[in-house]
Amino acid sequence: MLALPFLESLLPRSVAAGTTGAPKRFITFKTFSTQLIKQWYPSLEGNGYALKDSKYNGSKADGTTLLTELLGGGPFTQAPLADFKTDAGVSGIIGANLNPFLDKLTLIRGLDFLPSVNHNYGGLLGNFSSCTAATPCDADGLEAIPTIDQVLAYSPKFYPNTPAQRYLHISQGVVDSMSYTDYGKGGAVEQLKARTNPRDAFNDLFAGVQPSMDEPTSSGPDPDALLVDKVLDQYRTLRNSPRLSADDKLKVEQHINLLAEIESKLGGTASALSCSPPLEPESLQNNSGTNPTDIVTKWDGHRFGSGRL
Repeated sequence: MLALPFLESLLPRSVAAGTTGAPKRFITFKTFSTQLIKQWYPSLEGNGYALKDSKYNGSKADGTTLLTELLGGGPFTQAPLADFKTDAGVSGIIGANLNPFLDKLTLIRGLDFLPSVNHNYGGLLGNFSSCTAATPCDADGLEAIPTIDQVLAYSPKFYPNTPAQRYLHISQGVVDSMSYTDYGKGGAVEQLKARTNPRDAFNDLFAGVQPSMDEPTSSGPDPDALLVDKVLDQYRTLRNSPRLSADDKLKVEQHINLLAEIESKLGGTASALSCSPPLEPESLQNNSGTNPTDIVTKWDGHRFGSGRL
């Protein structure tokens, strides 16, 4: 009755050996300037770690954790992110919601900055000939190339079949995106624009999608019964299976919690027979402000309403 996440540990060995797993997604975030270092990196003492303030002065004494384990003989240092797991998370940016995934995350710091590149749009994704108009640089003379996200977007190896939407760029205020593309044709390369209005982003994803007409009827089982309650015994049996790996057990728990949360938001009922796009969000025009409250107001998920599963 419930569509479970992919549980690799329950597959027969012959099948597990040949599986390709869940579809991969390439997601990138970029912010411009004025980074608050203490919001990104751990600020923790103990467990063999000290604060950088104990060794450095000036700008290096920024209140973050000093790593002590040499990487590959040095001079670089490392530490498992799990060492810094707290109830509040590793840092202000890497909050507690990411605690279950710390063994899969890499937080990098101290990469060299190339002065000839200066402030740019596409360098993060491989196109360095993209310095901003306010800070032109030597790299502007390089040939523009498609960024890695656009190489993937038009690759038949990444998308064996043509997807409904190859990419989506969203921005709080900067209209020019960090992506450069030749649309998979090998011709001229151009910079893509980002969606700064949530309604435009919504239309990119859901324009033309019609609600399902397979509405549930009033006859049959109690319509107010939660779907997760109907399979509770099956869920318990699955969760207690000795074959279920720790990772898959976590997936099942997260999946059940997600379904229960969705049903609660939908008023306690959810039909497995229909599918509808979420409600259309408000049209909020572009602004270049950096107030966190304004950003949440503009892009928070509740603005997109709730679709019915």
